[in-house]
Amino acid sequence: MKTAEKHGVEPGSYLSELCPSLSDWILSSKSDNTNRSYFNAYRRWEVFIKAQGHSALPASPIHVALYLTHLLQTGSSQHPVNNDVYAIKWAHECAGFTDPTKNSYVTSLQEAAKRKASRAINKKEPISKDVLIELCDKYIDDSDLLIVRNLTMILFCFAGFLRFDEVSSLKFKDVHVYDEYIVLNIQKSKTDQYRQGNEVLIANGVTSACPVKMYLRYLDLLGIHSLRSGGATVAASSNVDDRCLKRHGRWKTDSAKDGYIVDSIEKRMLVSKSLNL
Repeated sequence: MKTAEKHGVEPGSYLSELCPSLSDWILSSKSDNTNRSYFNAYRRWEVFIKAQGHSALPASPIHVALYLTHLLQTGSSQHPVNNDVYAIKWAHECAGFTDPTKNSYVTSLQEAAKRKASRAINKKEPISKDVLIELCDKYIDDSDLLIVRNLTMILFCFAGFLRFDEVSSLKFKDVHVYDEYIVLNIQKSKTDQYRQGNEVLIANGVTSACPVKMYLRYLDLLGIHSLRSGGATVAASSNVDDRCLKRHGRWKTDSAKDGYIVDSIEKRMLVSKSLNL
C-alpha cells in the first residue's frame, strides 16, 4: 500500500482497493511451499539485519553481502545461502522495491558458496529388477496389508520413474486399471509447477514384481467391504442417529446395516457395566 501511495494511488480510491488483491496475485505466482520457505528465510535475514541497526526492506546491497558473509563464516552451505538470496529478492519484488541481490558482491558470494560446497557426488547404485523380483518372491504369499502396500509403492516408483512425493500423494481415484495396463494420474510434481498433471502408463508384467498385479493384490486385501464397514463403524461409534446412518449407507433393513458395523469392546462392556454388579 505504501508503495502504491508513493506512485500517486490515493487512499480510499478504487486503485487503493485493488492493492490487497495485487498482493494475493503476486504471492500466487509461487507455490505455497516456496512462499513458506522464502518467508522463513526472509525472517532470518530481517532478525539479523535489524539487530545490526539497519533496514531489512528495502535493503542495501552491501548489507545483503555482509549477511551472506556471516552465513558462510558460520558454516552455511550453498543451498541456504542461495535460498536466502532468493527470499530477499522475492520480498523486494513483492513490495515493489529495487532488488538488492543484483549486485556483484552478492553473486560472487553465491559462487563462493558453490565452490566451498563442491565435492564428489556419490550417486546410489540403481536397484535392479532382479532385486525387486527376489523381494516380491519372498512375500508372494504374505497377506500383511502394509507389506503389500509398500511393495506396490516400490514397484510404482520403479516402473513409473516416480519420486517419493509423487507416489505417496497418489489416491485411489488417481489409479485407473485396464486389461493390459494401469494409468497413474500424477496430480502434482516437482517439475509440474502449474499443476497441469501427468499420466504414467505401466503395462502388465510377467513376474511376481508386476506393478499391476501387486496393486490388484493390494486392493483385494484392502477390500471395498472393509472400507464401507470401517466408515459405518466409526459413524456408529460417534453416536450418529440410527435412522440417518441407515439412510446414508442406503440400507433398507436394520439387519443389513448391522452386518457392516463392528461394536467396540468399550460399547460391548457397557451392557454388563449397566448392571452395576
